[in-house]
Amino acid sequence: MRIDKIRAKIIEAGLDSALITNLVNVRFLCGFSGSNGLLLIYREGALFITDFRYKTQSAEEVKGAEIAVSEGVSIFETLAERPELKAIGKIGFEKSLTLSAIEDLKSLLPDNLEWEPMEDFFNELRAVKNSDEVAKIRKAIFVAEEAMRKALAHLQPGISERDFAAELEYNMRKLGADRQAFDTIVVSGKRSALVHGIASDKTIEAGDFVTIDYGAKVDGFHSDITRTYIMGEPSDKQRQIYETVFRAQASAIESARPGMMGKELDAVARDIIEEAGFGEFFGHGLGHGLGLLVHDVPRAGSKSENILPEGAVITIEPGIYIPDFGGVRIEDDVLLTADGCEVLTSLPKAIDEVIIR
Repeated sequence: MRIDKIRAKIIEAGLDSALITNLVNVRFLCGFSGSNGLLLIYREGALFITDFRYKTQSAEEVKGAEIAVSEGVSIFETLAERPELKAIGKIGFEKSLTLSAIEDLKSLLPDNLEWEPMEDFFNELRAVKNSDEVAKIRKAIFVAEEAMRKALAHLQPGISERDFAAELEYNMRKLGADRQAFDTIVVSGKRSALVHGIASDKTIEAGDFVTIDYGAKVDGFHSDITRTYIMGEPSDKQRQIYETVFRAQASAIESARPGMMGKELDAVARDIIEEAGFGEFFGHGLGHGLGLLVHDVPRAGSKSENILPEGAVITIEPGIYIPDFGGVRIEDDVLLTADGCEVLTSLPKAIDEVIIR
């Protein structure tokens, strides 16, 4: 059990307990998907606290912890009254907890507690997905890809970036997404050089690159996919840029395997882009982990020294972005397996498959 693994980590660190308030980590450890809750893991057990709104939901979702429900007071005030705190000396807290939140907690909880920031015990565990988590990511990918296949009928000169984004998001919701994974990126023409540009009222025109970066959130898990389409026959320069990104991504996918450092995988794609003369126009990392967060661990950037573990789901998304001209990014989600990786995404991406005629 994940709670047991965290308990072993805190004991090894010389702590008596760990207070988890980051809701992503709370869900990862005990299954709760609501918007207000905390988890206290201590040497003899685990305690989950939420408020009255989630009384029924927590009973259905929470595993491996006793459940307490606050009524009329905050979850931290309920925690302060719990007898478990009397046997706790050192309490670890997540580094994401703000200083003001820590001060508020200290004012509510017993004075005998010694507060210590914890190492990020959760990243290593969250990076490796079990079969159920992989299945949920596959479902989020399926929803996103089916939504794109339906939306592509509307990708024609004359539609605005904003209207195409709305069509894509509508299709994802109709297909079962909880919501889009993040603000959908649709950027066209010169705007396609904006790495994380927001869909605007610009009309998509013949000759444009159209870069679409989007995803679905399903059952708490995310997909993250990018395709760049070309509105009509590409120019020689457009073809060169697109095919360079395509080759860089294909090479990185072929090379991806557990045990590599993130920066080693990044270098596979980056070297190809640099050799083609576009190195200065690839300014972000090659990829990132995917799961309960869109941008999760592990990382695969030019400075990422973390090891890519078997069982991680990561994105591979090289790009070239030339100001006042346009840009290309191609992004797929892959599962790192014992002997390489499995590409989970399947939308066509060869240049002849992304030309909108």
